[in-house]
Amino acid sequence: MENQVKRKPRTKAVVKTETTEAGNPVMFITIEEHQNMLDDKNSQIITLDNAVNAAEKIIKNLDRKISELSNDNRSVRFNVTSLNHQVEDLKSSLDKIPGWIKYLFGVK
Repeated sequence: MENQVKRKPRTKAVVKTETTEAGNPVMFITIEEHQNMLDDKNSQIITLDNAVNAAEKIIKNLDRKISELSNDNRSVRFNVTSLNHQVEDLKSSLDKIPGWIKYLFGVK
């Protein structure tokens, strides 16, 4: 069995030509073809514009989330610092209690 490569059939480009008074060919397309090409380009522009708007909305949402997370992070750090100070104060208060009282209550 031979390997045969199937080729695309050759198609000719349909171009309507006329000649000017000087005999030079002038190529033109019909109004319908031109309108179809404009419609295609308008559709592409609208699609790209919609993609840009969607990307901008995603960026705004992500910026808002980053801001919220930054505020939450700041709040958590403040709470951790505050709790560390409270723990240090409680340790210093515990150190002021005499040892024999700590022994009675089982505190080491």
